[in-house]
Amino acid sequence: MSPNLMKVDPKLRNFKRLAGLHANAQKSQILFSKAALQVQHQIQSIFGFPQGTFPVRYLGVPLITSKLSRADCAPLILKIEARIAGWNQLKLTYAGRTQLIKSVLSSIHQYWCSVFILPKGVIKTIEAKSAISYGEEVQRVEDTRLHGNKYVNQLCMVALASEYIQTMNNALMGKHLWQILTKKHDSIWVSWISRYKLRHGTLWAANDKEGSWTWKKLLKLRHQLIKGIQFRVGDGTEFKLWLDPWHPAGALIQRYPHGPLVTGIPLDSPLSTVITEGNWNWPSEYHIDVNEIITKLPAIHSGTNDTIIWNSSSGNYSAKDAYDVFSE
Repeated sequence: MSPNLMKVDPKLRNFKRLAGLHANAQKSQILFSKAALQVQHQIQSIFGFPQGTFPVRYLGVPLITSKLSRADCAPLILKIEARIAGWNQLKLTYAGRTQLIKSVLSSIHQYWCSVFILPKGVIKTIEAKSAISYGEEVQRVEDTRLHGNKYVNQLCMVALASEYIQTMNNALMGKHLWQILTKKHDSIWVSWISRYKLRHGTLWAANDKEGSWTWKKLLKLRHQLIKGIQFRVGDGTEFKLWLDPWHPAGALIQRYPHGPLVTGIPLDSPLSTVITEGNWNWPSEYHIDVNEIITKLPAIHSGTNDTIIWNSSSGNYSAKDAYDVFSE
């Protein structure tokens, strides 16, 4: 038995003593990954929790270890269907249904969109359910062909629902990337990603061909996310010279793949390598054309740390502001 594991039970008891809260054995489960049967039995005897299997629901969503499937999203679809079924009994007006779809249904799927990258098939299903909820009212609008009328405009909104959900999904998931970039220290997930997933300590160098399905999908959002980011150069200790896209031309390693070899400046060197006393000091004796780099160098903000800023009035990331970036 692992010594670390033996420490867990006393810590749970201490937490109960201090907070007055304890784990409910009827609602708690233990999940194992390739553990020997003997070890599983020992652990269960210590905690008294039954063994569970994936997927497990937590805070309304499934905890999974693989790609999110349509079956995993069944609770989301059923919840939307239940809401729509209740509305159909209320004989709501077209405007009333539109408002409910925009507020209630959006809030249901947006929570999932902030946790998962939804499969396209699920997004299409949500779109179809939203359209069906208009019922005969949609048919009336289609029959009368009221071009330019507000009803037709609302119909267009329904037709674009799939694109809206996809874009909002990307904007909400983009916040996870933003937290990594801003090094959100109170997030266990960010700390784990920073330690085990980031090559050379930067998100921009992470390989989008490695890792879980969700992680690879997240990394593919970087080319859109960067459109909303400003890189503010300070002392050069936080940004990577070759790997981070602090330069207007993008990450220098992409334009000068042999740069580290030719210059002798290691690939993971900080930007401070070419900053001296608050001024740019890019070596000129190396056999690479640095004119493009030098002529487009951003300003240095002496006495400050390197920071990234979101292109908004607050400078902080929000899904609302990011929606426009991800819809481009």
